[in-house]
Amino acid sequence: MKQILSRLKSSGLRVTNIRKDVLALLSESPRALSSHDLIEELHEKYDRVSVFRTINTFVEHGLIHQIPTSSDHNMYSLCRESCPEHTHRENHVHFYCSICGGIYCMSEIPPVSISLPDGFEETDREIILNGRCAECSRKQ
Repeated sequence: MKQILSRLKSSGLRVTNIRKDVLALLSESPRALSSHDLIEELHEKYDRVSVFRTINTFVEHGLIHQIPTSSDHNMYSLCRESCPEHTHRENHVHFYCSICGGIYCMSEIPPVSISLPDGFEETDREIILNGRCAECSRKQ
């Protein structure tokens, strides 16, 4: 909880219960969570609009990053400490499990170096590997 409070304070955001709860859920989860996951977990304490606003605030302030998926909804994961506000450069690979649908940040895999042709400028990077996560592989 100390780390969560520290991240909120260093971002310049007010520390509120919903902000603490959303960050706690994201920090405790081994995989990225969707807004639906967060709303479902927090529905007894907060309405869905408040959860959506909190997610958007965290994305804007560089506390969490958004991972687009092929099913037209986003997943969310904590940013590393060094992710600057408004500039999400999460240069790590994401892994999508085709069995359970989980998305995992693979921060330990070094970013891929790509040489672009002259005149091209990279503004964002999404690298998603597909397969089976460790848990689903054990079950097969």
